Amino acid sequence: MSVLGIGIEQERPKVIGAGFWIRALARITDSLYCTIIGFVTGVCSAITLTILQRYSVIEPGWAHRMPHFIALLPASLLGTIIYHAISEGVYGASAGKFVFALRVLSESRTPCDIPSAFLREIAYFFDALFFGLVGYLSMDKTPLQQRYGDHWAGTIVVRTADVPPESRRSGRMFAFSLILASFACALPMWIAVVLVAAQ
Repeated sequence: MSVLGIGIEQERPKVIGAGFWIRALARITDSLYCTIIGFVTGVCSAITLTILQRYSVIEPGWAHRMPHFIALLPASLLGTIIYHAISEGVYGASAGKFVFALRVLSESRTPCDIPSAFLREIAYFFDALFFGLVGYLSMDKTPLQQRYGDHWAGTIVVRTADVPPESRRSGRMFAFSLILASFACALPMWIAVVLVAAQ
């Protein structure tokens, strides 16, 4: 833009990162959602094993071989990581972030991609140490409210209203990303249950 022939660079409006507590509420919502996915996966696994027993693919007694929750923890953690990586990398929000009107963007305010979403999710386990104190202290140092995972992945979390028009994605894209992420979350748990119980 120029005024009286003098070139003036138009400043982009400043973006303020979403705060710790709203992001914590979004994470709790996602944890509840993933718990529901885990329950549905358990039911689907039991149905699968019943069908396999009916056709003599596995021997009876699989119910006693069902893995304990602790044995499923690695598969559950993997499913959760994949869930966040896909939902935030494809649409920019998990179910929890969608409910609380938050979006993940790159630092340049373009849509987040899957590798960046995957990296920030892996780093979440560091940020979550001491009940989230590590992430809170990191977020407190910057106006963009970036936890370490955001710094390492080059991402920010903002309110939906602050997302630039060119970086917004449609409601159909959210539905697609949520279905895909939910299926990907369930798959490692389903495989783990079926493989252990079928032995």
